[in-house]
Amino acid sequence: YHAYLRGMHAMSSRFTDLPRCIDLFKEALHYDPEYAPAWAGMAQGYFMMAWFYHGTPAQQLPLSRQAAQRALKIDPDSAPAMHCLGVVECVEWNWQTAESWFRRAIELQPTAAIGYVNYAMFCLLPQLREEEACDILEQGLALDPFNPLLHAIAIYAYGRSGLYEEALRQFELA
Repeated sequence: YHAYLRGMHAMSSRFTDLPRCIDLFKEALHYDPEYAPAWAGMAQGYFMMAWFYHGTPAQQLPLSRQAAQRALKIDPDSAPAMHCLGVVECVEWNWQTAESWFRRAIELQPTAAIGYVNYAMFCLLPQLREEEACDILEQGLALDPFNPLLHAIAIYAYGRSGLYEEALRQFELA
């Protein structure tokens, strides 16, 4: 559990120590190979490594998918694993499958603001469903109003939607 927590901290520390978070999740799994949160954390870590250029998506996303699937095999209600599978499906342009993963994850864990952000950013915006994306982001911001990542993505979504006054309002809030 402590290795898992250190892995989550490494992943959230401005995303500068992503390879370290993978090592820490592996350490947690060394102690308990059936610890679903560590598998889900690893799935998220691999996705974040692809997103922040610690390897290519072709390298990291299959690892993310495998870790998320392993987490779901252990815990079929692992919302973090579902979020990761949603992102991977979006990258592969499987919109309906991705959306079902995101919706189920939000249903299971409605207080996880990052789920709303991932759903809006990776699924809705690329499909040009800007109004829905902005609504979903508002739900995430209501849950975590001090998260700068959420504000940055909301600013982007509002700007992309042509809602420039709302983008400026988000900028001021951020």
